Amino acid sequence: MNKFKAVIILLFFGQLLISSCGGKSKESNKTKTTEQVSVILDLTQIANKTEKEVEKTLNKAEKSEIIKGYPCEKVNCKKALYKSEKIEIIFKEGKANRITINGTSDLTDMENALELLGLKNQKPTFKKNGNVIRWKNVKGIAEISCFTDYILINVKK
Repeated sequence: MNKFKAVIILLFFGQLLISSCGGKSKESNKTKTTEQVSVILDLTQIANKTEKEVEKTLNKAEKSEIIKGYPCEKVNCKKALYKSEKIEIIFKEGKANRITINGTSDLTDMENALELLGLKNQKPTFKKNGNVIRWKNVKGIAEISCFTDYILINVKK
């Protein structure tokens, strides 16, 4: 009888251990999903905006310079760096036209990456896992490309 009680107790504790240490609960999955969708940069507040309008969202640029050459061969351009140089914006003819977000995690296999940019999710135009995921013509933005460690946004071509 003592062996029977010992087996029952061991089974009970074994089940308790397995159920408490087992798979992820629905709640922890919800938290992870929420973290995955936290916005890196809301493009609706940045794309095609003036430098003054961008400052309302990102504060004053830490560095800026006038640039000539690609992608500004024929127009006036200014490059501004924000957030410890993590965000680089090229203002073409006074509007935020090319935005680079440096030091991001690898988003190349994340089809809902647009949500990280404050945009509604849609199917990517092109995808190569581990290399790039790209969308074209999203809410007035010509192209959004997520690479392994940065995001490149071309507002207008």
